[in-house]
Amino acid sequence: MNENNKVTTLDLSDNDIDDDGARSLSIALMNEKNKLITLDLYDNNIGDEGVKSLSTALMNGNNKVTTLKLSWNRIGDDGASRFCSPA
Repeated sequence: MNENNKVTTLDLSDNDIDDDGARSLSIALMNEKNKLITLDLYDNNIGDEGVKSLSTALMNGNNKVTTLKLSWNRIGDDGASRFCSPA
């Protein structure tokens, strides 16, 4: 994400980005120039490993995301617990 980035809402729903894509997206979310506030990842075949990467990125100090949609993915108890655990 470059300094001219003005994207605050990103809808990637139904794109089958899976765990690998979620890990790549997590790297971008940790960028200090990230301005993203709303992220829709509905129906993307994201599992526990992908959501673990996302949760790490969302706990990063550069994160600004306040709305995250993850329904219709393959997130199990292990992945869901990452969002409930303290940093």
